[in-house]
Amino acid sequence: MNQSYVSVGELKDKPNQASPHGFNANQQPVPTTFTPWDAWNPAAGIFTSVSQHAQWIRLQLNRGTYKGKRIFSEAVSRDMWAPVQPIPISKEAEVISPSTHFSATGLGWFLTDYQGRKIVAHGGGHEGMNSRVVLVPEENLSMVILTNSMSSIMTPLANQTLDAFLKTPDSRDWSQFYLAAKNKAAPVNQNTKNKTEVPAKNQLPISLAAYTGTYNSPLYGDATVTLTNNKLQLQLVAAPTLNGSLSPWQTHIFDLDWKTDYALLTPTRVRFLPGPDGSITDMRLDANNPDFIFAELEFKKVK
Repeated sequence: MNQSYVSVGELKDKPNQASPHGFNANQQPVPTTFTPWDAWNPAAGIFTSVSQHAQWIRLQLNRGTYKGKRIFSEAVSRDMWAPVQPIPISKEAEVISPSTHFSATGLGWFLTDYQGRKIVAHGGGHEGMNSRVVLVPEENLSMVILTNSMSSIMTPLANQTLDAFLKTPDSRDWSQFYLAAKNKAAPVNQNTKNKTEVPAKNQLPISLAAYTGTYNSPLYGDATVTLTNNKLQLQLVAAPTLNGSLSPWQTHIFDLDWKTDYALLTPTRVRFLPGPDGSITDMRLDANNPDFIFAELEFKKVK
């Protein structure tokens, strides 16, 4: 694996790179740039290709042997694929996959059964890219799916491939199945509706300056709202690159235009809460985002 890297910094000037993508407010993919989030590299910091990854998968299927050379022992392989922590199978999961009877985590792997075979799998991802590796040891089958977007297509694509290989009777269209489930899911917060809605501007009951100040969340720390050239600016103090300008949308609610278009950031609105006397006392960030759980950050104005 001589063309695999462990930091975004090592990708500089490397040829034939895929570019990560995020989604805009209308859920259309847009290209973004790699960010060196090296602090999370132990969990999501290996950058490689399908052909390179295929060599690693061969090593796994061969129980630690690659091209006749022993890299790790068969005993270690069996330890990695042995259940350590059981995962409950919900009623909904039984409907999705009636042939699945157990689910667990091993050492760095997720383990389950499907159509009478043991499945060893794991997902991965970096900002703007998601992936999935699936092994079926007794069939000597493996696959790696790499994407350059925040899409979750890897799971239905892997399932579709498994069904085709195993000749699963009455297999479903997994892509349509997951798409229908996604469309059925209700928005987490009504303040994060699609930005095609018509904003009710010019309804600010107070001056822009009344929203400025320092807000504190016991969980996060400080955030500041300042006024520059008649435009409100939000800054999450602990993360210098998480900032942007605020545009009025509804009463006490603003659209947040993130200054840096990280693929992990989704459309966000900032909601200010007034106290009994009408002055602003609290602030919330509303976004349907699985990575940044802004809903847990309850900011209270401190000055």
